[in-house]
Amino acid sequence: DPSLTLWEIYVPPSAKYLNEKVKNKDGDNFTVYTVNLIDSLLEVIEGSKSPIIIHGQPGHGKTSAVRMLVHALTFNNNKNEDSKPANILMYEFKDLGRLDLNELEILQKRTPFVKDESFFRGKNTILIIDGMDERQIADGNDITLKDFIRNMFVLSIRLNKDQNTKFNLIMTGRSQFVRYVQPSFASEYHQYEIKDFSLGQIQRWLTKYSICKKITPSLVYGKFESMKITELIFQPILLHICSLLLSDPRGKKLLDEIEEEQITRGKIYETIIKFTYEKKWQNHPNRSALPDEESYNRLLKIISFVLFKKGTEIIKIGDLAQALEKDNRIYNL
Repeated sequence: DPSLTLWEIYVPPSAKYLNEKVKNKDGDNFTVYTVNLIDSLLEVIEGSKSPIIIHGQPGHGKTSAVRMLVHALTFNNNKNEDSKPANILMYEFKDLGRLDLNELEILQKRTPFVKDESFFRGKNTILIIDGMDERQIADGNDITLKDFIRNMFVLSIRLNKDQNTKFNLIMTGRSQFVRYVQPSFASEYHQYEIKDFSLGQIQRWLTKYSICKKITPSLVYGKFESMKITELIFQPILLHICSLLLSDPRGKKLLDEIEEEQITRGKIYETIIKFTYEKKWQNHPNRSALPDEESYNRLLKIISFVLFKKGTEIIKIGDLAQALEKDNRIYNL
């Protein structure tokens, strides 16, 4: 939504925090709940050199969290003149290219100024790698991926042995994937699991959203309750989608048309695609060249499967044409 910026509507989620170093009386890892993920991350970064892992279910706001963390860190850098400013590097895992290289060579492809370890020596650096799970392995071989994660942990250990160097590694991913690659975490680390929004967090977000979108009267939780979709909106991405639909007459009509027993996460995604097709694309200057809605949805499904297999957000026209050849019904679109 071009009329919104993340920092205007952001509400920090709560999270379950686990420190690998601390054990309870039974010898198990000690966990606590933090009500503000960003504040907790800032405290941990200030007081520790150990890597940080942030995970959660799809749509819980992992990427939004690290973007807002960068926002907060930059603000703190500018505000606190006495402290040593931190270099902040942020990478998206899917953009890192080949993983069968040295870890610094891999980073250098995206940031050429990171030539070797000397770049980090004697500095405070916060290095974020977002979306560990967004790198699909087409042939089932994930050895290089796990090796890269392990090597980043080892790099952190090596750099932090220098008393004049502080290197904070932060990595994010979906919970299931993080558990899968956990054996690659080569040192002690801090772990955050992002939780569902609380009722209070939902209402704070709705208030901010309503102000930014100039919605009167403001959206409230009860509005979603009457639509029978309250179970979905505890996840930030679905809260945003449902709010977009509910605050628009056409979107609300589409929600009204869903039978109560069909209101699921998948049904909401189908509805937002239909909403986009009817509201946005049908106002496009080239709308006459668009396929009908059924063909449009079929095309989107083919594109999504190709993108998932490739593990990227970009698809080559040749790859798309090859995939479309298998479905003659829409090959000539």
